Amino acid sequence: MGKTKGFITSFALGAVLFATVFPQSAGAETIDSDDLVDGHITEEELQKAKEEGDALRPHVNSNPDGTIDFDVEGALEAGVDEDLVHESEEVYNEANEKMSSATGEFSTLSSCGGVTRYDNQGFMRGDIYLNSCDASYAANIVGGSGTLSQLVGFLPGGVPVAVASGVFHGGLAFLLNHNNSNNTGIVIRMVEAPFDDRSIPYWVRSQ
Repeated sequence: MGKTKGFITSFALGAVLFATVFPQSAGAETIDSDDLVDGHITEEELQKAKEEGDALRPHVNSNPDGTIDFDVEGALEAGVDEDLVHESEEVYNEANEKMSSATGEFSTLSSCGGVTRYDNQGFMRGDIYLNSCDASYAANIVGGSGTLSQLVGFLPGGVPVAVASGVFHGGLAFLLNHNNSNNTGIVIRMVEAPFDDRSIPYWVRSQ
């Protein structure tokens, strides 16, 4: 089972790395690569996601059952954009419903295993540790209707927005849940892409 899990993780991340390093044309609009910071969004969009995520984070609190409390009134009183607050409320509620539903796409775990923190590794961009509950919740955001701003608002403080963007755009919902199947939490190793300064997931494994 361990070898199978490692193979699936390596194969899937290999596909992500290939698509990231050798992107395909999609759509009529073309954005010059010089305008991209992480290979997916512009510097202005990245900065906006950081500002919105930083504004949301003080009002996002994790519960022991893996769900979160989003303090809507507190966010509004603090001056967070009203549209962002209500959009985030919908996203976090959607993720809570999936966490709380035994028949949902991702079910709540009986207890939270592992730790949640960010270890800055310099040029390696760092390791994101998520306990089992936070890993499931992050998967709900990435695999649901959430935006990068809402993921930044949920992830541990100190995670650079470019790193969060690599997780968000890497489509890691399946790998987060696959490596979290033993309720031990996960670790995401983020590195710089070979030919530019994008952040990309190198591997995902259980804690």
